[in-house]
Amino acid sequence: CQVWFAMIFIVVVTYAQAFYLAFGPDVDGFSTFTQALATVCSWVFQSIDFGEVLRADESLAALLFGSFQIVFSLIMLNMFLVILMRTFAESKDSSEEDVIVQEIRKMFLRLYIRAREAIKDTVFGYLE
Repeated sequence: CQVWFAMIFIVVVTYAQAFYLAFGPDVDGFSTFTQALATVCSWVFQSIDFGEVLRADESLAALLFGSFQIVFSLIMLNMFLVILMRTFAESKDSSEEDVIVQEIRKMFLRLYIRAREAIKDTVFGYLE
């Protein structure tokens, strides 16, 4: 879990630094590094007004923002999959067998015992 938070922190700080260096003097939300960090963090959790950044430099803004959204989405998707896989592995280890499998085994065991007794009575009945 700590590794994932470290990865998210590194990605957010890296993109905040990139936006600060690219748009710092031109865009209000990026004039200082802390403002850039706050702006990038708000992009993760809120809807954004991207028009001012696009007016400053359209191609660089699209490249940085698009790559940020893709990288952050992939990290979050990977985190989700790891959580699912860990939960599945823990639930598989903790439960020995499924209840249905246990009931089927009991049913076949009863059938086997009945068949063995029926065969035993038949075979030994003829021998006497």
